[in-house]
Amino acid sequence: MDREWRLDTYKETVTWVGIYQAPNRDDLLHFSSQAQALTKRIIGSPYCVTHWSARAHLLQRLRYPELSVGDAYKVRLLLEAVKARSDLGDKVILAHREFLRTNQTELRDIAIQESLDIDNLRAGILDLLDLKSWICLVEGLFYAHATADSLDVCREGLNIYPNDPGLLWWREVIEEHLDLKRKSIPPTGEASRDSTIRNGGVYMRQYPWMSVDELRRSDSLVEKLKNEFVEASKGKCTVDRTRLSDHDRSAEDLGVFATQDIPADDVVLIDVTSIGVSNDPNSCPTCSINLQDRPPDIQCIFPAEPRSLPCCNERYCSSICATLALQTFHPPICGTDLSFLPPIRDPDTSRPPSDYWCNSWPLLSRLLLRCIAFAVHTDTHPLYTTLLSRFKASYTGDHRLVFNFSNIVDAFKILQNLNIDIFADLRFDTWVLHTIQCRIANNKSGIDTIDGYEFVHVNPLYCFLNHDCEPNSLQLPQMDTCSIEFIVAKRDIKKGEQIFTSYLSQEGLDLPWEARQEELFRWIRGDCGCERCMKEAPKGQLATL
Repeated sequence: MDREWRLDTYKETVTWVGIYQAPNRDDLLHFSSQAQALTKRIIGSPYCVTHWSARAHLLQRLRYPELSVGDAYKVRLLLEAVKARSDLGDKVILAHREFLRTNQTELRDIAIQESLDIDNLRAGILDLLDLKSWICLVEGLFYAHATADSLDVCREGLNIYPNDPGLLWWREVIEEHLDLKRKSIPPTGEASRDSTIRNGGVYMRQYPWMSVDELRRSDSLVEKLKNEFVEASKGKCTVDRTRLSDHDRSAEDLGVFATQDIPADDVVLIDVTSIGVSNDPNSCPTCSINLQDRPPDIQCIFPAEPRSLPCCNERYCSSICATLALQTFHPPICGTDLSFLPPIRDPDTSRPPSDYWCNSWPLLSRLLLRCIAFAVHTDTHPLYTTLLSRFKASYTGDHRLVFNFSNIVDAFKILQNLNIDIFADLRFDTWVLHTIQCRIANNKSGIDTIDGYEFVHVNPLYCFLNHDCEPNSLQLPQMDTCSIEFIVAKRDIKKGEQIFTSYLSQEGLDLPWEARQEELFRWIRGDCGCERCMKEAPKGQLATL
């Protein structure tokens, strides 16, 4: 955030933020300068509560509530450390004393803003920042549409400041809004309805301080991917830059292309899962396959070699999965007590598929843990690991990421349990954590099921197969018993032809044009431009494709 900002790329992550008007260019110039200065101050004094508090409020003005909540929560953690008289609390006190000694001008500005005498402000500034952090958390969660979490935090703040007019006002506003939200949601299953009410959301946006390398895959990465495809496909296909016929004509993308003629029904690609999570206690920690009931059809293509790691008794289905774990996520979390993460719900095969959302965040938080552990193990900036650097978030259109207070709280717990200083190590600043979650969301599988168990995973190659409503490849039938992707040719594929998959099931592909576009909208954010859709689209629609 202390880098140069490209103001022309700015776009807020929420469309309305109460009293905060959308910033114009002059505002952005001012805000970007402030953000750069505050971030540099945080780098120089990471335990100074005042700097984090000021940046939290600034991010609110920028309409980035998900980032504001992160900074405001850090204020809470720092002040709680002071009350606990911990070692971290001692660092906060030292940083605060240094701030009081060296920042007279800023103190006077705060005193004027709060209508306080400078001496009274000196004596009570930590109490003032404590109250402001509660209000900032409540505001940020509310503006991120996490209404229920906002109310929970507001009530918690009122336990400490029962007569504060700001928190009392917010409680009334949130309760009224939450009541309207409940009334507006049609009756559905009790669990899914509660999820809809509780879940907030923000749009996936590229932040204006992000570098080109964080937005576009480098040439060296593309070359690495080409080699991986050649190896995984046994020379049958590779990856290369392409431009899809979507609405963003300037967007670069990658596609998979045949490097030789591939006959129908031939296996094109075997993509071994890099990181996966399941609630099956007997599953492989990498690919989620059941270790006690390995299907024979997978055995033929992916031979079983059950292995235990040398560092612990954790068992994997094969040397491939065991080696992947040792090279990526396992070493930093080996032997770590993961009870700090939200519990994974026990399998319940009687639940309808629409109710599988219950394990969404518990599973995704463990996926996030493994992605961060990968960065820790390789001592790499998390956005530049060999896994996450290949994935892109969906910044075209208005893709939303589910956002709740747990996105922040659990992410910080993960970092702290991996011995990362969440205040001093800005490689893991909140915007980085949010970007990781956006990349995961755009490239992971859905919450899938294997024999009633739930799992979520990311594969390193499958995500580069683009969609077509008449795909020339498909996942191998009966291979839905693990997260490894087996891709076969649906018909003869010529050398040089792009290999397409379908984001829809066969039932979805059988739908008429308009219904297919509705189903595809969550991925494409516009009408599909494949050859079949071009033929079937209404005449007036062709001009937009």
